[in-house]
Amino acid sequence: MAPWTSSQTFFDVMVSQTDLILTRSDSGLPWEDGHVPTTWLEGHQPKLAKVRSFVSRYKAISTEMAKRDALRTKADSDSEGRTAVLGWIDRQQKTKWDVRARILDVLEEYDYSPYQCMRTLGAKEIVGELFGDDAVRNGTHPEPWAHSAVRRLIQIMWKTERTRIKREINSLEAFAEKVNEKWEATAVQSKKNFNVAVKAYAKQLAEKVELVKKIDNPLVTPNWKGHIEKVERICEQLADRSQAVKGLPKTVIEAIQQLATEEEVQELQLSISQLLEKVDPDQDEEFAFAGSNIANEGWNSGVEHYQQCTLDEVWAMLGRGTEKTIPFFNTVEATESGADPWSVQGILALQDGPTQPLVPHWHQLVGILKMLDNFLAGKPILLVDGVGVGKTMQVVGVICFLAFFHDHFERNGYFPGKYIAHRPLSETTTFKGNGNIPNAPHLIVVPVSLEYQFRLEIHRYVQAKTFDMMSYSSIIRGEKSEKFWTIVNNFKQAPIRQIILATNPAVAKDGSSIYNKCTNPKWGPGTQKKGPAFEADKASSVFSRQWCLMICDEIHDHRKTNNTFRAIRILRDQVGGVIGMSATPTITTPMDLVMIGRLLGVPLCGDQYTDVLNAHNRALNRAMSNDRAERAVEGDLARLAAVKGEGDSMEVSLSQTATVVMQITADLHMRFADQVLHRTVNSIDWEGKPISGLPPAHDIALLLRLSIIEEQVLNDVTTEAGEAMEGSRKAEASKCDLSVIAVYTPVQPGPSRVGCMPRARGRAHATLSRNRDCDSHFSHNFSKTAMLLYVLTPIQAFYIDLRRAMFHISLSKSAPENITIPET
Repeated sequence: MAPWTSSQTFFDVMVSQTDLILTRSDSGLPWEDGHVPTTWLEGHQPKLAKVRSFVSRYKAISTEMAKRDALRTKADSDSEGRTAVLGWIDRQQKTKWDVRARILDVLEEYDYSPYQCMRTLGAKEIVGELFGDDAVRNGTHPEPWAHSAVRRLIQIMWKTERTRIKREINSLEAFAEKVNEKWEATAVQSKKNFNVAVKAYAKQLAEKVELVKKIDNPLVTPNWKGHIEKVERICEQLADRSQAVKGLPKTVIEAIQQLATEEEVQELQLSISQLLEKVDPDQDEEFAFAGSNIANEGWNSGVEHYQQCTLDEVWAMLGRGTEKTIPFFNTVEATESGADPWSVQGILALQDGPTQPLVPHWHQLVGILKMLDNFLAGKPILLVDGVGVGKTMQVVGVICFLAFFHDHFERNGYFPGKYIAHRPLSETTTFKGNGNIPNAPHLIVVPVSLEYQFRLEIHRYVQAKTFDMMSYSSIIRGEKSEKFWTIVNNFKQAPIRQIILATNPAVAKDGSSIYNKCTNPKWGPGTQKKGPAFEADKASSVFSRQWCLMICDEIHDHRKTNNTFRAIRILRDQVGGVIGMSATPTITTPMDLVMIGRLLGVPLCGDQYTDVLNAHNRALNRAMSNDRAERAVEGDLARLAAVKGEGDSMEVSLSQTATVVMQITADLHMRFADQVLHRTVNSIDWEGKPISGLPPAHDIALLLRLSIIEEQVLNDVTTEAGEAMEGSRKAEASKCDLSVIAVYTPVQPGPSRVGCMPRARGRAHATLSRNRDCDSHFSHNFSKTAMLLYVLTPIQAFYIDLRRAMFHISLSKSAPENITIPET
């Protein structure tokens, strides 16, 4: 049977989904009035009537086979109408809709472009697997005969697989109806046969687990999730038969409560647990509830044992008690030169130009000390310091200290500072209990958008010509990768003083090109791909060498088992230590922390704890499901309360989701204990002072008169706006003495009087003030001086009568005290 063409496909959609508007389409259905092409109206026998006749007949067709027959070109009464409408669609998709280019863009974005697919379908690995290594020329390209043979085989296989998958989808849709009937039979089953019915129900679900996970069918998937939730509730009811579980039918609850023996309970629990073990927990569902940042709060600082140490003591612990500098760090930074500190101009600016001291704060040194502790002990670190605390300086400082420690151990046989501390040499700290830090380069993995910024920060902190550094991106890998790694292999500095700054896509593509993804468990390291080219591909990738320290910035981006996750997981086995950086490690659910823990190698997130962690996830999904059902009921109650005039009298209770999140978060924080650093600008140092070094701030509100220039500008705005409006509204506008539109920055303002300024929601907001005594206020806390302008206008497009403007200035206590408030 001939396949569908793109024009036929779009025509079928336009006829069956009449309310659908195609993106980038500036016209409606061409056979409807107002959208008819002019060519269809020309001549003695206009084509419009024939097109409409064809469309009408097509709408009456129900089966797909009959539709394809109707769309095939043939000599019948509809041929002219069919040719006209399909020709119009063909021209639209080529000239206006740009269908082909848009599909290719999407495929390219997700690494499924035709070129990439062709490379894969004709891959040397398949040729090697079927015909042996002799069929691969020079270990890189298939022989022409082998290439053609594999192409033909794949085409045949693809057609077969399409038929098979379609058959599976049909079977799943039939299964959805069948399993619904099985549940209904279970729910009304007598207590005597309940045990047998539940096991049969769970067995039927288990038979389709793997197939449901492969096929995301819109009919089957929601139905499947609903049944899994029912099974989980049954499991919960079996665990505690004294109380009824919400969401189960009364007959099911009674049957469970009256099970005769403990053996019957355990038998049911075993059947259900076997099903749930096969189900892949859904860890990607996002949720929202009051206090959604719970999982990102409540961390300990991670440096409590250093809290009482003075600045001098911390320097001594780091082995720099005399110098009081970070090794290889700049001690000053240029104040006027904008040149790169590693360029010739930048180096001269640091030597001869005006500079200011570049000195780390106490909390940054303590953070470096803690990360060195964990590195030497073989433990990972999750650095979740708040914005503004200086995460980048700390991790760059760790790299510099590792180079310093390595050189010190080479010369003396031990590490400096607290790691020797006058103890016998046999008791000194070593790297993982086995000597010196490895003389290997460091790998920093960053998002593409942060690569440039991170590179500038390294140049800012590290002295020029003390480290070698290069950036590795998707543009470089591939044809240029061999040249790149040749340059890296010829770096002048020792490996311990080399840094590779790699972007996420480059690392991900390196990993996916030479390693298979792991399926059991899915967060495992994966296995290397077969084929003669493995070693050559590996040699031109980040997997070509061992690394001293790997730093992953924005590690929350890798909370899903995608290509980047798998690549970093494999690299973890090739590094001496790993640091993950993120200000917000939890993006969707607390289970994000579990995946981050698995990625970093946090021991209490290991495979032996999978059952406990999966139980957390099931409890969270169940709580979210219950909350969704409860919100539907609360919506009905709220509408009823509104009718009765009770308004806001309803009590607001903590959602089940929030409660479960707090419980899970407490457990996960325990699992990350001793492997997390978390400070904010509100944290304090050993003297009890804020680590930000800034005094507490307070607001001073000043009402200022406009300058002559400001008055002129605002008057011009008023005049232009007034001229653009209808004169009939001027009289109404004269009733308003002062009306205000606030120009907001996207922040939450303070409380305001009713009728003045409603609370903003991160966007410009206009409001009308009709009361002469209404004084509009808007408070805004800034770390720096800020000014907000209120432009005056009524809300309903009345004539603008601009009288004055109000400015609020936020000043800290360090501001001059002799500020005079102008006459108002």
